[in-house]
Amino acid sequence: MGRRGSNAGFGKGWILRTKSKLSRKILQPRKGKKEEPISNLSDDILSLILSRIPLREAVRTSVLSKRWRCLWCSIPYLQLDMSLIINPPALSRNYEDRMRKWLYVVHHILDSCRDPILGCSISISIWKEFTDNLDEFVLFLCKNGIQDLYLCNPSSYFYQFPTDAYFCQSLKKLTLIRCKVVLPRVFLPLVFEGISCLTTLTIIDVSITDGDLERLISSSQLLESLCFYDDFLSGEKLRNVRISAPNLLSLEIHSSMSTRVSLKTAPRLEDFFYKPYHYYNCYEAGMLADLLMNLGHVESLKLQLFESAAKSLNIMQLPKSLPALKLKKLTLDVKYDIELFLSSLLRICPNLQELNIVITKGVFEEKGFVHETFWERHGPFECLMHHLTTVRINMSYLNNCCGIGFMEFLLKNAYVLKRMCIIYYKSLKKQMKAEISKLSLLQRASQHAVLEFKTYG
Repeated sequence: MGRRGSNAGFGKGWILRTKSKLSRKILQPRKGKKEEPISNLSDDILSLILSRIPLREAVRTSVLSKRWRCLWCSIPYLQLDMSLIINPPALSRNYEDRMRKWLYVVHHILDSCRDPILGCSISISIWKEFTDNLDEFVLFLCKNGIQDLYLCNPSSYFYQFPTDAYFCQSLKKLTLIRCKVVLPRVFLPLVFEGISCLTTLTIIDVSITDGDLERLISSSQLLESLCFYDDFLSGEKLRNVRISAPNLLSLEIHSSMSTRVSLKTAPRLEDFFYKPYHYYNCYEAGMLADLLMNLGHVESLKLQLFESAAKSLNIMQLPKSLPALKLKKLTLDVKYDIELFLSSLLRICPNLQELNIVITKGVFEEKGFVHETFWERHGPFECLMHHLTTVRINMSYLNNCCGIGFMEFLLKNAYVLKRMCIIYYKSLKKQMKAEISKLSLLQRASQHAVLEFKTYG
């Protein structure tokens, strides 16, 4: 590596060809004035400002004055992608040459940094022959106090995250996209002192085994936020993931048909977002019932379901033996009427305070599945008596069950309701005119209930 603080290799190369518009317009002194107010700020604040603009622009500020010459070298957050280099027409189609130029620029940037790099985002389609170079960059960051690492590899090749990086004790937030994760054999919670300080973990389209994912989660003793997508996984397939995280507060799962997720230990879990993909049947929909059995401490639940999954859940009512949940906020984003499933959820959520529903398609009513007295027959619910204060319903079509009929039921039976917001598609304006008038004149159980109507589209 070159000499720290040096600008060699940049002036005639790929970044510092000319002064940027930002440099001329904002940072250079105006005529008749000695210096701009921005120059009175401390170096620490200026470094934070520079970290908010594209890195190439930040490096260009080194030509402004002696004070700015090495200021960019103290940027605590770096974004390393192909925008760092300027592609001459002769090289625009040669990815290998551009990759080598990018490696050269990143090498120089990391070598020039004087202070610890707290956060770094690397987004690059890595070729197999360049993985050693990327390993070098990742390990350099891990040895120099990195706290937030975002690594995205949008290529068809799975980049294997370097094994030594799991021993990084400063890392608190890790995001891996299109990578391969293979944990070292010594990766045991009782003896491992590396990644145990991790608080946020996000893995998207990552090749990892069930065992390695479980060990990675359980070894992160301070883990508070976990998010994983496995809908398009290739390589190692996730089949049965058991989550054990005593300090986990937020969990987000985007799973494929073949992945079953169970919460083994998560006593502090507060927010849970679940989005299953592909086709579901009643057997697979039972996994959600198993998950709900372990959500005793969750206060916020969001379910986003495709049509096939919603059908299965609506046919399969939740068992009446399910324990009451402590949910205070429930959000359902579906493409199907889910009246049976919704009524089952309301039954086991006596503390519910906020309800959000987004439904963009309905079929059951057209087939005569739903009757006008559905909610009267399945209600009332305890949450309507004491806790439900806010309801938000978004619909792109008119139906009677999860739409108008459900709204009427809530207005008649929600005794502490404060606000109901109904959002509908503009094309329904004529159809909604009569319904709006009917709902507005309806006698409400709560004297403080405010009814709002909004349009979109």
